[in-house]
Amino acid sequence: MWKRFNDNTEMLAKVMEHMSDSKTRLLERVQNKKLLYNNHSNVYTGSGGLGYTNHKLDENNIKISDLWGFADSQEFSNVSPKMFYEFALKYQKKGLNMFGYACYGCCEPLDNKFDMIFREIPKIRRLSVSPWSNVEIAAQNIGKRAIFSWKPNPALICTGFDEDYIQKMVSHTAEVTKNCVTEIILKDIRTCSQTPEHLQKFADIVNRTFKG
Repeated sequence: MWKRFNDNTEMLAKVMEHMSDSKTRLLERVQNKKLLYNNHSNVYTGSGGLGYTNHKLDENNIKISDLWGFADSQEFSNVSPKMFYEFALKYQKKGLNMFGYACYGCCEPLDNKFDMIFREIPKIRRLSVSPWSNVEIAAQNIGKRAIFSWKPNPALICTGFDEDYIQKMVSHTAEVTKNCVTEIILKDIRTCSQTPEHLQKFADIVNRTFKG
């Protein structure tokens, strides 16, 4: 028979504090040993996208404050903003705020957490808008303050290709993000069901719609 225990939130807080402090010390050691590399290039950044910027840095003396950093909280998708802060962001921000450019999010919807992320991570530059996000809410909150990193559902490509539906979805997103800096990442494709032309069709729809 399972025994019931009260949640030991104080112990959990100590564990999280230890983990976040250890991470920041690790980052500092890597910087002091000059083991950092320039990720402002054709480098996978955050949960997708590339690291290109026009930021000039000293390749012989790269600092954490020059670079892109990343954190996410997929396990906290369905918790309240208060719990998200108390058990995740409060600890993540210690390391993430050491970076000059911050990315946040992966598959989790951030619909009710944008204000907190912008407040607690001042250098946020890229926010993930996953298939489970509300694109209208995301667009209203992100605007031009960060990259609107849109991740459409890859199943639309992997298990068939409903061109009319995809066109409507892309057109809707293009409309609501007209005041955003948008990137589109068809992420986590494991198969295209032997129809690679679907990838080209999707790219054609996106290019035609967003450029139009």
